Amino acid sequence: MRKFCERMAGLTERITAAARTAGLLRPEVRADDLTALMGAAAWTRETAGDDQSDRLIRFTLDGFRPPAT
Repeated sequence: MRKFCERMAGLTERITAAARTAGLLRPEVRADDLTALMGAAAWTRETAGDDQSDRLIRFTLDGFRPPAT
C-alpha cells in the first residue's frame, strides 16, 4: 500500500506542476491539497451521492484556478 501511495503522490506532483506551468493552477495550490480534496470528493460520492460529489469537484476546480485577468 505504501508503494501505491508514493506512486500516486509522485503522479499528483507531476500533474500539479504541469497545470501550474500551463497557467491553469493558482501558484499556492500544492499537490497534497489536490490529494486531500479529491479524497473528500470520493468519500462524498460514497456517502452523499454523485450530485454532491460533482458539486464539490466543480467548486474545488474553480477555486484552484487562477483569477481571470
